[in-house]
Amino acid sequence: MNILTVFVVFFRIGLAGFGGGNAMLPLVHHQLVHEHGLMDEASFANLVALSQSTPGPFVLNIATWVGYREAGWAGALVASAGVCLPGFVLSLVAALLVARFRNTRFVTHALGWLQPVFAGLIAATVLSLFPQSVETPLQAGLALTAFAAVGIKNVHPLYLLGLGALCGILAG
Repeated sequence: MNILTVFVVFFRIGLAGFGGGNAMLPLVHHQLVHEHGLMDEASFANLVALSQSTPGPFVLNIATWVGYREAGWAGALVASAGVCLPGFVLSLVAALLVARFRNTRFVTHALGWLQPVFAGLIAATVLSLFPQSVETPLQAGLALTAFAAVGIKNVHPLYLLGLGALCGILAG
């Protein structure tokens, strides 16, 4: 993949960046696995896990890694800029508009109806990653434990990442 293509792929992903990384993940998956064939399902699941366990926004980590793999350091820089630029510009414009029109019925209703869309995008991501990420009943139990720990008990995800790594070391 040439450097311009790297930029365009991640710029398109960045355009869908509202809602954060989890909302972007279905598009990232489609672009990298299906449209460009850069990796298979298992490699994508591994890349997501690795990118979520390293500091920084995980879609930016994915962009940097794929950009580097495809076009070296320049590719890493271009992919990172590509994924960040649309969100930065759109967020700036949206912030200015919302600040100006925040009390209008239109803005209040639009923001309220975006929330279920983001929830659906996150659910789709979970459904697509779960089969590639969980191979044993023990792993399924760990996934459910992590879900409950974060969703019910508000445990910090870093503890769960450490637990997952420890389980992998002990099991391997």
